[in-house]
Amino acid sequence: MKKVFLHVSFLLLAMSFAGASEAGDLLMMVDFGKLVVIHSDGTQELIVEKAAKAAFSPDRRYVAFTVDRKLAVMTLASHATDEVVQLPEGSLFGQIEWAPDGKAIAYEAIVRRKSHDLFLAPFPPQRGQARNLGHWYQGFSFSPDGSRIVHAINLPFALEILDIATGKRTVLHKADDVVWRAQFSPDGKFIAYVKTVTQPKSSDQNRKDDEPDCANPPTELHLYSLADGSDSVVAMHNLKAPDSVYNFSWSPDSRRIALELGTNDCGYPAGDAAVFVTSVDQKHQMRISNVSPAYEPMFSPDGSAIAFMDSSQSPYRLWRYDFLSGTLKPMGRSGKGEAYDHLLDWK
Repeated sequence: MKKVFLHVSFLLLAMSFAGASEAGDLLMMVDFGKLVVIHSDGTQELIVEKAAKAAFSPDRRYVAFTVDRKLAVMTLASHATDEVVQLPEGSLFGQIEWAPDGKAIAYEAIVRRKSHDLFLAPFPPQRGQARNLGHWYQGFSFSPDGSRIVHAINLPFALEILDIATGKRTVLHKADDVVWRAQFSPDGKFIAYVKTVTQPKSSDQNRKDDEPDCANPPTELHLYSLADGSDSVVAMHNLKAPDSVYNFSWSPDSRRIALELGTNDCGYPAGDAAVFVTSVDQKHQMRISNVSPAYEPMFSPDGSAIAFMDSSQSPYRLWRYDFLSGTLKPMGRSGKGEAYDHLLDWK
């Protein structure tokens, strides 16, 4: 096992972060893969200069991240970094995520574009080798108790549950089109997922031949109830909203969902991307962003606020919406605005 000690510095952001994250620290990627932690006191801590994926441990003592073909874990107090696993040549990481008890890290490994498997690596690494849980597809989410993992599959279009102890897989819910990004609610009662909505082809008389064709079908957010097996579409009622969901975030109490909605176009984020919030019963809904593109909403650990990115100007801005006051507050500016800045975690 390789152990490395990194020397990093604390950087003040270009503008004040006062009140930025009283409920916890934000993990964020800026400037072509630079991984930083935004602390509640307003400082920005550099973790590593170039990373691809990252996530806080449940107790926020560690941060796991990938660099090239390596998965590493940094102890935030000392900056000591352990290498957990290294993939073979021609491989790359997909999603990484900590188990709810912090004793393992799950990761997707894509090997030479031929195999796509899910692994569970014990933590600390001295506890053993990574376990291959078999072929995988399209991300994953742990159940709150850590006993199961859900993901979307495409043969058939469905949600599938994996029992970690036994390795048994069960098709939970079948869909009529492609499904994506299945996530357990924090209370374990629902699974939210994105579904493609295929529409009949129609000719567009106003479309010019030299215009790019980006007419992918829209997507919608669904809620599957584990209690009764019901499946419902999340729609913005009485609100003018774009037709596709790109990202979503559960509130810690599982009573609300924040959504990034946009019109499918040739780039990301969508030009009209905006952030909305809905209660799970869809009786209370609102738009919280006042600019576009606004993307990647994320609830604070205590559920009192939502952070999201704003790429309407350069450098990109980071905003916080407070539910108690009903106000938006700037949390600062991100990197140079030359690349896609990315909110990763908030704990």
